[in-house]
Amino acid sequence: MNQLATHASASVASGGPPTVPHTTSRSTPSRLKRPTPGNVEAPSTHLLPPYLLLSLFSALFVLLYATGSFTAYISLMEVESEGSYRGQTMGDDDVTLYQYLFHHSNGISFKTDGTDDGGGVKYLDERKHPRDNRPFFPRCADEPFLKISHPGNAELGLMEVPRLWVPPGPKHESGDSEIWHKRTGKLMTPDEAAEIGTYSPWGDETIFVAISSYRDWQCRYTVESIFGRASHPERIRVAVVEQIIDGDDKCDVPLSPCESDPNQALCKYADRIDVYTMDAEKAVGPTFARHLGHRMYRGEYFAMQVDAHVSFITDWDVDIIAQFESAENEMAVLTTYLSDVTGSIDPETGKGLRKGRPIMCDSYFEPSVQGLHMRHGQQPEAAPTIHGEPQLEPFWAAGFSFSRGHFVVNVPYDQYLPMIFQGEEISMGMRAFTYGYDFYAPEHSVCFHMYSVGQHQKLRKKVKTFWEHANSFNGVGKVSMRRLNAIIKLLQIDDPNPNEYNKIDEFKYGLGTVRRVEQMYDLLGIHFLEIPQSVEGHLCSFVQGGVMHNFLVPNLRKDGMGIDWTGIKYEFEDPKADKETKEAKKVQKAKAKNLQAKEQLQESIIREIADRLKVMGDPDKTVAELESVVKRVRNGESLVKIQKEYAEKFANPMKQVSRSKIQFTVANLEGVLGKTGTFVVETRPDWAPIGVQRFHKLTDSGYWSEVRFFRVIKNFIAQFGIHGDPKLSKRFRESKPLQDDPVKASNKRGTVTFAISGPNTRTTQLFINFKDNKFLDKQGFSPIGEVVDGMDVVDAIFSGYGEEPGQGKIQNRGNEYLKKEFPKLSYIESAKVI
Repeated sequence: MNQLATHASASVASGGPPTVPHTTSRSTPSRLKRPTPGNVEAPSTHLLPPYLLLSLFSALFVLLYATGSFTAYISLMEVESEGSYRGQTMGDDDVTLYQYLFHHSNGISFKTDGTDDGGGVKYLDERKHPRDNRPFFPRCADEPFLKISHPGNAELGLMEVPRLWVPPGPKHESGDSEIWHKRTGKLMTPDEAAEIGTYSPWGDETIFVAISSYRDWQCRYTVESIFGRASHPERIRVAVVEQIIDGDDKCDVPLSPCESDPNQALCKYADRIDVYTMDAEKAVGPTFARHLGHRMYRGEYFAMQVDAHVSFITDWDVDIIAQFESAENEMAVLTTYLSDVTGSIDPETGKGLRKGRPIMCDSYFEPSVQGLHMRHGQQPEAAPTIHGEPQLEPFWAAGFSFSRGHFVVNVPYDQYLPMIFQGEEISMGMRAFTYGYDFYAPEHSVCFHMYSVGQHQKLRKKVKTFWEHANSFNGVGKVSMRRLNAIIKLLQIDDPNPNEYNKIDEFKYGLGTVRRVEQMYDLLGIHFLEIPQSVEGHLCSFVQGGVMHNFLVPNLRKDGMGIDWTGIKYEFEDPKADKETKEAKKVQKAKAKNLQAKEQLQESIIREIADRLKVMGDPDKTVAELESVVKRVRNGESLVKIQKEYAEKFANPMKQVSRSKIQFTVANLEGVLGKTGTFVVETRPDWAPIGVQRFHKLTDSGYWSEVRFFRVIKNFIAQFGIHGDPKLSKRFRESKPLQDDPVKASNKRGTVTFAISGPNTRTTQLFINFKDNKFLDKQGFSPIGEVVDGMDVVDAIFSGYGEEPGQGKIQNRGNEYLKKEFPKLSYIESAKVI
């Protein structure tokens, strides 16, 4: 079945240190309030296709000339003076023609004579340029796709999917090109937040709408409603993940032929609708489908998510933005379970009729075959108690979510949760909470949901669900639920193996560091440490009446970057619980905390022993002995005894590591066959004892022979360490990586450092710094030694291929791939201790 596009996949991002950092300084003002024309800097965006750029510029130029004003927002001469107008980057700031036309990054507009009028960016004047359907959105289909394994069953083959969008800039320190280089888990600054968000030619903030649809006939009606009821439909882009079989209605097919009714939204705004189609037989639930939806985001100012069977009210876009801005919180997420559409929209005017505010506050732990999980129940709806602004609530809802676009960039849906239905919302909600986002219930709804009740029951019951193919993915949901609970710390306290779950890309899809999930759990009375887990009753009394809102809103940061939870220690208790129940809960809570303390002590001892074992032995022996230790701890053996035994056995192995000098002979210098030279590395265990121990072990085993310098960037680094034998490379890659050494020395010219892809990820890859790269120090790159002789030889390592060799291909095919595709690579002939 056709997908959104059939581009070849791009290579997987390489690990190791980031690419050469930008040196351009860019100052971007906060956009907590809607900016006014004439005072806006350029948001980051991807390139438009060249033919659209030329067409757009030509149309604008002709239109301006025809009006007689002939005051261009930027002249072709000015564009050409900055760089190419054919979709290439322009200058150090990577500004495209698209940005020049509508969001000049210097905040300057130009007249026909090229002079500066002293003002800011000038958007199109509606009096001279009435709103129309001119193309200006970037399209997913115009970009190379990425190949990923099917998350539910790798045997189904690779899927081509859009890349997660990130603002332009150097790679993230992990080397993952799908993570924004400024995403640290910490709270964004106002300037960082302002880097994300595009505008229409008329100065309106753009809106991205994500929809996941499973064989839903109503999907195209929803899309029609989104555009048809919007005040400014030209600023909206819809991304649909469509899971269908042959014969199903398609989301982007108009209700009637465009020739007979060209005013349909599905006809007028077809260029603003991206549809990713996949076979329904391969569908694995809404969580993965919505992950694909997040992959279709392309830098829009706002991001919204709705179900495929929703109807909107008239002018919904202006309405929801006004509600968002009234919160005065850049980190606000307006979200709720939508009310039923029956009787909610005036059929004549399209205006909303409901006056109630549905709010998220009812949640509980539910057992299932996939495992115990937390889910949200039926939410209450009543007249608002907080007026003139949205109201704080504790939970996030998947059926309606409206936020700034950086929500998608910071908290993308987890790619590795196939077959999850219940549980996706607590996962996304708690992850977003730890990144600093706050959830609000809109004062009134701008759209309504068609539930399978009442007059719509027969219509909705006809719609199939992804569970129809559940037998094809037996057991997958259980693995996913374990990952989900482990990441947000909801595994039960008595779980015998709390560290055993799928940890792939946990940094990308895990928790932030702005807040701890325990803070929210404690506030709401979610007893995640108790056996069994439970939630305090009558939580809605704390939320719906505005108590939670009034308690937390005074802590909104002055810069509008979310609510500051520092020092918040309130713990909700069921106001209707009797005295006996409250006392029993106190006892249970104390037991849970004692059990948690014991578990933490056990884990601490296991980690301590694991660190020592990793330093001393090879990966296979380390794993076997560590498993033995874990078993002894779990069986209740004395922790003091085990700890003492290993303390005596290894007696601080770090002190046993001594300095050594290792001579490397390198061939193919400068890419010339037969040209060789030597350089000497002196290891420094005083800098990084764990790393030096591994480096010595690799050297003693003869690992370096025939190893290529596969990533060599002039004036930056020369990276090596993936063995030419894929089997040997795999052995080290799949063993538990080294713990990090604290950074005690700077990444100066000539220092040798292990590459990393996140915390505690060192294996066998290293790099030599060609120059002082001090910026790597703060990112956790700890040098293990330095070149003390032969730096001229290091400088002669061939750099002609740059970053072309793909790490995945090297790991799978080894030197067979490198010799064939990159024959000039310099490589290590031998390494010996001298």
